[in-house]
Amino acid sequence: MKSIIYLLTLILFVSCSTGDSTSKASTNDATKSVTEAAIGSTATDAVSLKGEIDKMEEFFKANGSKPLDKAKAGLFIQKSVLFVSLYPEHEMSPAFLFRAGEVSRAIKQYEQGIQMLDQVYTQYPQHEKAAAALFLKAYTYEESLKDTASAKKYYNEFLQKFPKHDLKIQVEQLLSVIDKSPEELIKSFQKKNQ
Repeated sequence: MKSIIYLLTLILFVSCSTGDSTSKASTNDATKSVTEAAIGSTATDAVSLKGEIDKMEEFFKANGSKPLDKAKAGLFIQKSVLFVSLYPEHEMSPAFLFRAGEVSRAIKQYEQGIQMLDQVYTQYPQHEKAAAALFLKAYTYEESLKDTASAKKYYNEFLQKFPKHDLKIQVEQLLSVIDKSPEELIKSFQKKNQ
């Protein structure tokens, strides 16, 4: 129940707004392999590649109520990572990488999604998506990978790095219930409503 509430809050927040050395190395390796796969089948000039990515995003938005096509999602991820690797300083690179991380999570490629989100947070720390990327990284560890130790680490890092961010309250709430069982949460909820 808590995951549904917080996921809906996160989705609403993200849709309204346009590490360590080990994770950086694995992020670079993942980016390199995805980039190599994408180079052979796509245009590589910034305008054409951005146009392809934009068209794919439009397709996803138009078909939002339908199940996600994993092949198209994979292609979107490849093209986004390729764009970022070829044009890391382009103003759209952090946004494309963030969306690729979200799509990776949606198709249950959680580790890949975390790597991309971490790359947004570490390589583009001043970008508007940096805080949301760190939040999603922590949330993915908690909800998808069931790694509460890592989730706590990244939630606490979020609070330290972004103490005035809009997601601060949600992060504090998640930290307050992260170790509680569903039964404990129900009892706590019932206690509050008595």
